[in-house]
Amino acid sequence: MRRPRKAASAALLFCASTCLAVEFPERGTDQIAHLCIVAYGGAERWSQVRDVRYTLVSTRYMSGNRPVNERSTEVFLRYHPRQQCRIESATREGRRQVVIYDGEKVRVQVDGREDATDAARRRGLRSALSTLYLFALPFNIREPGVTLTYRGQGKLDGRDVYRLQASVRPGGGPSPADTYEFLIDTESFQVQRLVYNIASEAVTYVVRWSDVANLDGILRPARWDYLATEKQKALTYEFRNLKLNSGLPDPLFSTRSPKPRPGARPSSRPQSAPGAPSAP
Repeated sequence: MRRPRKAASAALLFCASTCLAVEFPERGTDQIAHLCIVAYGGAERWSQVRDVRYTLVSTRYMSGNRPVNERSTEVFLRYHPRQQCRIESATREGRRQVVIYDGEKVRVQVDGREDATDAARRRGLRSALSTLYLFALPFNIREPGVTLTYRGQGKLDGRDVYRLQASVRPGGGPSPADTYEFLIDTESFQVQRLVYNIASEAVTYVVRWSDVANLDGILRPARWDYLATEKQKALTYEFRNLKLNSGLPDPLFSTRSPKPRPGARPSSRPQSAPGAPSAP
């Protein structure tokens, strides 16, 4: 999943207008996080999610909310017994790109050909880990290695919200310098805004979750709106065809190069793994 560009101004304006002084909440910080997780189905239900698949449709908007540059990406995630990821997308040049992360190694293919450069593998690994982490929110905010900080209480669209920040301690995750701030409704305990800072890119994003889908008791926001600022056009992610525990096959996440059949001629046509949509 590609992240949009800068939206720091919106985050700073919100923080300045919603909370001038931090007071300890009536509920403890860990209890707020627990109730937020319960509001989306609970940790026990999430622990039973083995794999996820969906079509991610991203749309950028120009001034006047005119949609431009709609793109579609097929995403396959596995959370148990290890975290794995496969992302099938198109580059800006229209080339077919496949990123496969098997839990240890990453493989990148462009138009069916291996891209073994360090730069491609770093981008692929970052994309895979980011996609796995963001889809699992907020279920992963109480995992070992995560530090939770209460940032105060404020108002958003006329409703009271808790501001809870999650940061990953060194050794606790792939991006230890990143922070995720959740603006949590004080009554429903659902996330009204997600403000996350990517330290490696020195940018902050403000996201509104909506269109919550109920998947066998697991609630997932099927639409993520990245709010526009003076430096960033609006961007929307729509999660379509969401399916949990569909039984994704192991070869889908294999980073091994397929062995050519004896006498077979190499083909320039990209091959789809079992269970994946056919190449266009």
